[in-house]
Amino acid sequence: MDNSISNLLKNIGAGIIACFIALVIVATLNRYVLGVPLDFSDEFVGLLFATSSFISIVTSDLDREHITVQIVTSRLPAPLQRLCRLAGDVATILFFVIILVEGYKFAAFSWQISARSENAALPVAPWMFGIPVMALSMILLRTLRLLGRA
Repeated sequence: MDNSISNLLKNIGAGIIACFIALVIVATLNRYVLGVPLDFSDEFVGLLFATSSFISIVTSDLDREHITVQIVTSRLPAPLQRLCRLAGDVATILFFVIILVEGYKFAAFSWQISARSENAALPVAPWMFGIPVMALSMILLRTLRLLGRA
């Protein structure tokens, strides 16, 4: 199941990156060939980049492709290695609980004040909710992994 979810998210991420690249090309051509810059392009590309980053956090964890440093733990006995992995999973969950809570506060406040981007006045609150969604995904993934179900 992890693999199908990861593949779906990777395809969504690839689509976002394709939009990102296409928008940069169109914006560049508009600006330097036609002399008509797209007001929204820089900010929208930034929002797309942030979204693809949130997706990649989840997919790298799903596929266990994140960076791990095992210089010390690889030399420990197997029971201590498992304890270190457990401690790492618990620390990761606690970290993402903080990100979830603070990210939700940030997104909810952005929604409450109808926050908009500086130049193009794009609504940013919907994009800000990507933070708690990503954090919740990571909490669920790591919790399932701790329970031996992922």
